[in-house]
Amino acid sequence: MLGPFRKAPAPKIPILLFADSVLGIQPYDWQCQVLLNYEAGFPTAAACANFTGKTSVLFPVCALWTLYNFPRARLMYLSATGAQVKNQFFAALSRFRFPCF
Repeated sequence: MLGPFRKAPAPKIPILLFADSVLGIQPYDWQCQVLLNYEAGFPTAAACANFTGKTSVLFPVCALWTLYNFPRARLMYLSATGAQVKNQFFAALSRFRFPCF
């Protein structure tokens, strides 16, 4: 926990550069705005229709960028059911796995 006079460490790489160069994702303009707000540390919400890229773009980029920059961080992802977390969120994350040799 950060004390009242400590600042969070600066990230190693900006979130949009991470999305493009590391993950190979070029987010839409509205997704970039959400990601930049998240990177700035603002409370961020995305009220979007189904199939707009929340689970396939926004959440994976935010989660993986956070863990890359702050390896000791903990993330919380909430959904209506465990099946949604397994079948949607973890499925979206799995496409960014490095191949095992």
